[in-house]
Amino acid sequence: MYVTVCCLESKFQAGNWPQTKTQLKQEIKNILDKSKLHETKMAKKQHPSKEGMTAGWIIHNMMLSGLCVVEGKSLRWYHYKIHEMKRRLPKEIVKETTRAIATFFLSGQNKVLDSTKSGNSTPSLPQSGSSTPTLTTEQSSTWVIENTGMQIKYVQTKANLKKCLSSNEILNGTGEGLCAIDCEGVPDSLDLIQIATLPQQAGSLITIYVIDCTMIGIELVCNSILPLLQSNHIIKLIHDLHMDMVALSSAGLEGFNCILDTQLAAEDFTGNPFVGMNALLKMFGAPEHPLKNKMQQIMKSNTNVWSKRPLLKSYIEYAGM
Repeated sequence: MYVTVCCLESKFQAGNWPQTKTQLKQEIKNILDKSKLHETKMAKKQHPSKEGMTAGWIIHNMMLSGLCVVEGKSLRWYHYKIHEMKRRLPKEIVKETTRAIATFFLSGQNKVLDSTKSGNSTPSLPQSGSSTPTLTTEQSSTWVIENTGMQIKYVQTKANLKKCLSSNEILNGTGEGLCAIDCEGVPDSLDLIQIATLPQQAGSLITIYVIDCTMIGIELVCNSILPLLQSNHIIKLIHDLHMDMVALSSAGLEGFNCILDTQLAAEDFTGNPFVGMNALLKMFGAPEHPLKNKMQQIMKSNTNVWSKRPLLKSYIEYAGM
């Protein structure tokens, strides 16, 4: 029950909690299915069979614990009790909660990937000495990465940044939900900021905004995404955040909220302090980054790869993925 409540709290921080038992039951079923809570060690101890852990059983225990009550046909939530419960959770349950939230996020990504795969091709980086098209026009600022379920929006002008902010409530910080963030050029510089958002409707693609701080200006970009970084309603997933935070803080940003460092989370429940992104994706059955190793080799030989303009399209795709 505790892990399920934490998942609910993460999803509905901004409000709009389920108002009826029917709505709550559906939300819990969704969490049980996507977060694979049935497979955790703790769940197996309490419920040897998958059927033992049901939405009805969880709701019953939530009410026994005083987290919510039925008033007429509606549910009344006692959020201060939920917060107090979370504060007192033992370490073992905190680990399960972190795993469940991460799995819940990645399951949504995998569903999109599975539904759009039509072949086995993957993006590739240019060979040394070869030429690759660069992006200089508005028409080429958005494209789909084949067979991934993702689309790149390369944001390199002030007008384009304003347009993207106005069209995505996660990006502008007024919505609620999840996103993933990464940066390039850190910690010495802040050349790109990448923000991935889940599909806004069924059948659409994951959108990755690759925002060019070098072209637009670091101060303007940082001020534009500050509401997102400070939002209490949007969970920001960052892997190995310390260098990104150095660069963002150097740009004058502060007051970040609801940030989950997936590397620290992986260390917490594996004991390994050096879990890389590909290793983490593999743990959850998600596709590995196809360009990670090749690009790391390029960056070792060319430390200015992210500061040169125009950027190669393949580099933008690497940053986005």
